[in-house]
Amino acid sequence: QVRAIGESLSDGVPLIIITRGCFGREMDYGPGPVRNDMQKTIWQTARDMRAEMPQILITCIDIPINLPSDVLQDITQSPLNEYRELMYQDGTWYTPTVINAAPLGRWMQENTREKPALKSKLKARTEVTFNRKRFDWQDGQRFYANMWLLGWRAVIEARPAQEVTRRSDLTFYPGATKPEAAPIKMPPSVAEATFKKALTKARDAADPAAMLAATKAYLEKASLKEKETLQEATKVCDEAGDLFKAKSETESACEAVALKVKALVSMANCDEALKVATEAFESASDASTKAKA
Repeated sequence: QVRAIGESLSDGVPLIIITRGCFGREMDYGPGPVRNDMQKTIWQTARDMRAEMPQILITCIDIPINLPSDVLQDITQSPLNEYRELMYQDGTWYTPTVINAAPLGRWMQENTREKPALKSKLKARTEVTFNRKRFDWQDGQRFYANMWLLGWRAVIEARPAQEVTRRSDLTFYPGATKPEAAPIKMPPSVAEATFKKALTKARDAADPAAMLAATKAYLEKASLKEKETLQEATKVCDEAGDLFKAKSETESACEAVALKVKALVSMANCDEALKVATEAFESASDASTKAKA
C-alpha cells in the first residue's frame, strides 16, 4: 500500500480550482479604479504551489458567474486539458500569456504625467518657451526590451459570440420612419454547443449509438425555443435508425424512433409525433418491438 501511494504521488495529484467572475483577472467591483486585492491572490498562490510542489497538478479555471456548469466538461478534453490556467469569456477560452511590452514602455516614457507648476503671471509672460524636436538615431525600443506584460491568448472558441446589431432607429425628428423591432438572435446554449460537438464526432466515426447518445443528452436539456436544433435532432434520429436497420439491429432502430417522437413532442408537434409512433407500431414485426413502439 505504501508503494502504491508513492507511485500515485509520483504520477501527480490533480487539483482543479474553479472561480466565478472575479478571481484571476482585472476587474473593478465598484465605481472608479477600485481594485480588489484578492483577485490575483488565488492564482498567484497556485503558481507558487506549482513551483514548490510540481507533483501537484493544479488547474485554475475562471468562468463568469452566470455560466452553467455544463461548459466545464470541455476542460477534460484536448486541447483545454493541456493548460493549467484558463478563463472563459464570451464563448471563448483564454489562457495567460507573456507579451513583450517594449512599445508600451517607450510610450509611457515619452508621455509622462506631469503636474503643472505654479507660476506667476509676470514670470509666465517673460519666460521663453522652446519647442524642441527629438530624433531617434538608434532604436528606442531596445532600452525596454526586458519589459514584459501578462495578457490573454485565445485557445479555442466553444461557441460563437453574441452578435450585437447596430441600431438604425436613432433619428429624432417627427417625420422619421419607425422601423420594425426585430428580435435579438441569442447565441446557442451550452446544450446546443455540446450536442453539435458530439454529433460531429459521431458522424465522422459513423457511430449510430454515439449519435443517439448525443441526441438523448441534448433532449433532456433542450428548450422549446431551439426549434432549428430540435429539427436537426429528428434528422439525426432518422440517420441513426437507417444505420441500425442496415445492421439488422431492430431494438436500436426502435429506440431511434422513440427519440424522434420525444424530439417532436419537445417541439410541440404532437400530431407528427403521433403519426411517427403509429407508423412504428404498424411496421413492428414481433411483439416486443410493438410493445416498445
